[in-house]
Amino acid sequence: MRCGYECISGGCTPGSEAARWVNWMAFAMGGALVYTVGIPTFLGLILYSNHKKLVLQTPRCQKRYGFLYAKYEDRAWYSRLLELTQTLTLTLTLTLTLTLTLTLTLA
Repeated sequence: MRCGYECISGGCTPGSEAARWVNWMAFAMGGALVYTVGIPTFLGLILYSNHKKLVLQTPRCQKRYGFLYAKYEDRAWYSRLLELTQTLTLTLTLTLTLTLTLTLTLA
């Protein structure tokens, strides 16, 4: 069944196969958004707030968040955030390219 064609032609009624596909697509897009934007933003805020409080080198902070910045120097606490931003950019670029390619192919 060609779900994309069914929705475009007006056959995307509640309970149809195409409607279920659209619901799962919305769920997947939400998960992708949380994974690519939410997690890096949350971790960046944690690093930034702890950097401002000057507690990055305390044993408690190192135990909880040390895996985020242990391999970086103190003055470059934001390096992990830059790596996560790069991952976000690459993921979004690949996702959008794939989506546009599939859309143009099915059209």
